[in-house]
Amino acid sequence: ANSSFKLGLSASGIGFDKDLSYYTIGHGGYFSPQSFITLSVPFTFEKQGYDFRYSLQGAVGWHQFSQDGNVFFPTDAARQSQAVATMANNPLIFGNNTAVYPGSTQSGVSYNLYAASEYQVAPQFFLGGILLLDNSGNYRQWSAGMSLKYTFENMTRAPTLPVNPLLSPYSPLAQ
Repeated sequence: ANSSFKLGLSASGIGFDKDLSYYTIGHGGYFSPQSFITLSVPFTFEKQGYDFRYSLQGAVGWHQFSQDGNVFFPTDAARQSQAVATMANNPLIFGNNTAVYPGSTQSGVSYNLYAASEYQVAPQFFLGGILLLDNSGNYRQWSAGMSLKYTFENMTRAPTLPVNPLLSPYSPLAQ
C-alpha cells in the first residue's frame, strides 16, 4: 500500500525529410535526423513512509540514428559557393572539406534516471531534492536541485505519492 513498482517496454521512431541540425544560415539548429529509432525498458519505483517519500524513474535502452550530409548554407547558393571557394583556397587550414557537414550513423546505449524525494521536517516544512541524469549518444544532461516548501496549514497526515518537488521554471522537468 505504501509503494509501487512499474516496468515496461517502449519503442519509438522518427524521421525528418531534411537534416537541419546545424547552426549556419538555413539550418534550424535542432536535432532532425533522417531516421531515429530507440528501444528501452522504463521503470518507476515509488515508496512512502510517514514523513519521507521518494520516487525513482528511469529507462535503459538502445538507440540508432542516421543523418545525411548537408551543405553549410542550404538556402543561400552565393554563400555556399563562397564557403566552397574559401575552403578550396585554404587547404592547409581546412583540409579537403568542401563546405559540407558529413553524414553519420550512430548507435549505442542510452539511459535516463530521475530521482525525487521529500522529507517532512516539521508539520509545515518539507525538504525536497531531485536528480536527473540523461544520456543518449552525443547528448548528455544532468541537473540537481533542493527545495524547502512551507504549507499554510499543519500537515497532520502523511503526504501521498507521487512526489511533486518544486522545480525551477528553467528545469527540463518543468511543464
